[in-house]
Amino acid sequence: MSSEQLFKPLEAQGFIADFRDFLLSRLPTNPLWAENIALTMLSSVLGKVTFPNKYGPVKLNIGTLMIGPSGLAYKSLPLNHYVYPLLRRITEGIGRPVIIPSRYSVEGLIEYLAYRDPKTKQQTHNEGVLARDEFTGLFKEFRHKDWLTDAMEFLSELLDGRIPPRYTRKTGLEEVDYVYISFLSATTPYLYRVMDRSFFEQGTGNRLMFIVYDNPVTEPVTNDFFEQKWDIERLKRLDYFAEGLIKLYNSKLRYVWMGDGTDLWLDYRRRITKEANRKYSLNQYDLTYSYQTRLPELALKLAGLHAISRFWQSIPKYNKEEIMVMEEDMKWAINKAETHYLHFLRMLECWKRRPPEPKRFYDVSEGKEYLMDILLNMPHKMITQAEWLARSGLSRNEFWNLKQSLLEEGKIEELSSDQIEELKKDKALCEEIGFREGRGRPTKVIRAI
Repeated sequence: MSSEQLFKPLEAQGFIADFRDFLLSRLPTNPLWAENIALTMLSSVLGKVTFPNKYGPVKLNIGTLMIGPSGLAYKSLPLNHYVYPLLRRITEGIGRPVIIPSRYSVEGLIEYLAYRDPKTKQQTHNEGVLARDEFTGLFKEFRHKDWLTDAMEFLSELLDGRIPPRYTRKTGLEEVDYVYISFLSATTPYLYRVMDRSFFEQGTGNRLMFIVYDNPVTEPVTNDFFEQKWDIERLKRLDYFAEGLIKLYNSKLRYVWMGDGTDLWLDYRRRITKEANRKYSLNQYDLTYSYQTRLPELALKLAGLHAISRFWQSIPKYNKEEIMVMEEDMKWAINKAETHYLHFLRMLECWKRRPPEPKRFYDVSEGKEYLMDILLNMPHKMITQAEWLARSGLSRNEFWNLKQSLLEEGKIEELSSDQIEELKKDKALCEEIGFREGRGRPTKVIRAI
């Protein structure tokens, strides 16, 4: 597809559009957030459905993270008054929980997911939605860096649908034969302060569809705002959606097959793979290529969900075991995948430009260690002096004294004018280290020795 076709708005159909519009008719929230909530609700009952292909079956679970200001973005209201009530109705209707605990220890959640019904010996707690209204709570709950790393790796495993066997002193060997979890969460821009490069390099950040709050939605408040009809209608509509999703869960649907969307997806995958390889060859520290490599699989998931969405009420009626992804499904899915990539880039830029936390050191060696830690985590262990100062959060005097001490100790060096001219040829690296040519004094670039 051309770029014009790719970014042309394409309208979702079926359940996705119906539930999204239901939310938007009542809440002034982000349309993309409402759409992803609808996708997640649909995916919650599709744990038995896969999208077979040459590499292996793809599950239809998804992950979404909405980033927006508290009180303005209306992130939590949909979760509290629509998501949780709908999931509770589904749980009652199918006889097994689809609400996955959102506050947990890694060992505790593995034990929960591995639970088997004493009568049937089947896993009954391993499919559903992990929804939480404050993603940064994970960073607070796992304050120790090693615990946080383990928690993020575990979240990546949940989204991949694969949890390796784990041994703990309390429960011994725990194995989860099958896991199917969709993730839905929201947070404020405070996230930019607490996450670091490992959030992307470890992989969790590359498995989520990001939504960055941009255009505020204004809701005209009318005189009927407090009338009882709103809650009666809300409960009635939730019952309607729950009934349809319960029937879909109990249907014979097991497979999504590719129809006439094959060429479209293969062309998209080739283009994305070529672009990601180009970025990696230019700069292996580029944080965008890993996210891009996951876009084709995301498009498969979205296309499968959209195909089911179009026939969500007729599938149970006609006992369909399979459904085909058509070209219209794949066009919508690719367009949506690219939309979330743009939001990922926007989020990445916000994270890079986050305001630094003020730092105070009572020991010079601690300050020097802190500055070196910033430098050593940069691509090729180099950074512009201005970017180093901005990221450190130190006053100019503190920064200058510590930098001079590191120069005298031979731990860092300033690039010569010839070396800087050579550096300018690598545009991607210049962007990563904050190099921008300006008028006046020449830009200083520091490198670790």
